[in-house]
This record gives sequence, C-alpha cells and structure tokens, in this order.
Amino acid sequence: MPYNKITRAEIITMLVRNRYWDNVTLFENEMKSYVSKNGKFFKDVKWNEWFAPYLYIWFKNNILAGTNNKALPYDYINKAELVTLLGRAYKISSNDIFMSWNDVTKDDRFKSYADASKKLNLYPFANLDYFKPYDLVNRVDTFETIYRYMNTNPNIISFSPVSNTQDQQLEKIMNSLIKF
Repeated sequence: MPYNKITRAEIITMLVRNRYWDNVTLFENEMKSYVSKNGKFFKDVKWNEWFAPYLYIWFKNNILAGTNNKALPYDYINKAELVTLLGRAYKISSNDIFMSWNDVTKDDRFKSYADASKKLNLYPFANLDYFKPYDLVNRVDTFETIYRYMNTNPNIISFSPVSNTQDQQLEKIMNSLIKF
C-alpha cells in the first residue's frame, strides 16, 4: 500500500485535517450554506461526498482552483499538482530566472512551485535534471514531500488552537491517511 498512488481527494483531506483538525464541522456547515446559495463549488463534487468539506476549504482559500470548474477528486495526483497544492498551502514558490528543469518551460503554470521544490529540496527526486511533472505520485513520496514542506515553513503547519510539534503534526497527517 505505501507505493500505491494517491488521489487528489486523499491528499487534500490529509492536509486539511492536519491544518484545521477540529474545525471540519464548521467548514461542513459553511459549505452547505455556500451550496444552498450558489450551487456546487465544483461540477464533480456533491456536497454529501466524504471529501467535499475538505475540498471546499481549499476552494474557499484559493488553494484548489480546479480545471474547467472540476476538482477531479478521484484522479491520481501527479508531481506538478502535488508541488502546486503544497506550494500554495505552505506559501512556498520560487521564480528563478534560469531554467531549473529540462522539461519545465517558463510558461508552465506550475513552474514557480517546481523551481521551489528543487531549490529547497522539497521532493525526493531521482533525477535533478528532469521534473517529470505528469508522473503520478505514490504515498511514500507524498509523505516525504509533506514532511519536507512542513520543515521548510513551520509557521503554517496548523491553524488549530492546540499547539503541536512538527512530529505530532506529521503523525496527524499519517493517521488521517491511514484511514483511507
């Protein structure tokens, strides 16, 4: 199971549970209110799906933009999507003048996040010349990447009222993934 791929809904749920652990009911109620006033926030997310409140939180905070008004929650996540979501969540990006990767162009929407992942060693890359943005990510690499992002910007780890160490935060993330 550690080398299984991970879906967009799973990674977002993990990260939201880590950040807002005890406040999910509040966001669920806020999401229901939004849906009753505005309709769906993504075409492919029903308000009663298990991951809906988590995706709503990131939609509301402009971390998850979606594609053509879709979140694609059941799709497996690739490297470009993972570093973009984590870069937005942890507020980490880098606009290097020189090309960091042989397979990332200056026009790629994820370039600043890919540059930061290389510059700050935020992803366990096997080859530092090629990013391979559309390769799918497994659970092991996802955990390691989250851990690296947490250590880069510890002030954004959690907004819960309970103060936890980084190890406790990582344990919460791992526990939330184990539930899948």
